[in-house]
Amino acid sequence: MASNPAIDCQTPQYVQYGIIVYLTLVLFVIGAPVYLGYFLWKNHKKGMLTDNEFRHRFGILYHRFHPSVYWWTVWTLVRRTLLVALAAFIAERGTRFAIISYFQVFFHLAQTWYEPYLMENENWMASLSLGFLVLLTISLGCFEFPYTNAVQALVSTLVLVPGTAFVIYMIYDKVRQMFWPTPEQQAEIKGLLVFVESVGGECECACCCFLDRA
Repeated sequence: MASNPAIDCQTPQYVQYGIIVYLTLVLFVIGAPVYLGYFLWKNHKKGMLTDNEFRHRFGILYHRFHPSVYWWTVWTLVRRTLLVALAAFIAERGTRFAIISYFQVFFHLAQTWYEPYLMENENWMASLSLGFLVLLTISLGCFEFPYTNAVQALVSTLVLVPGTAFVIYMIYDKVRQMFWPTPEQQAEIKGLLVFVESVGGECECACCCFLDRA
């Protein structure tokens, strides 16, 4: 675009649009995680996160995590927003990939340290996916662009092989949960049944129906 720009982004018309874009970034991209974090923190202090009615309405934000890391959804939003911002606003290619790699390693270590998910398989899947992201980022940053066929093959392998393996495992894990749930999964499903019954609802998911029949 620098050698043959199609749009001049410095005209008054586009400067006005830029103001709208920056306000949107502040209100939604930054404001949403901040408000969500404050909302969860405030209700955690009040002891509302274990309230049945509150869980029925907002449990999707934290019910998959250990109580001590109820804020992990906010952490995930911040992580993704930060990585996109680094990729968009750091112009020099080498510096960009180096800083993103450092942050990727930090996020991977945080996932390994906290192990936030209640289900162990979700923890190691998250750790593996973040580990592959580190390898992918380093691989992209180590080679000059445009990439050679060998580099493209390497990057494709780092994307397709883990992605395919995760999809296959997720399908296998869902089938296993339905017919051969582990004791931890049985406890989680029973807890879900108790919670749904306490708020006057009825759970119709396949795992709960199978467990109920058993």
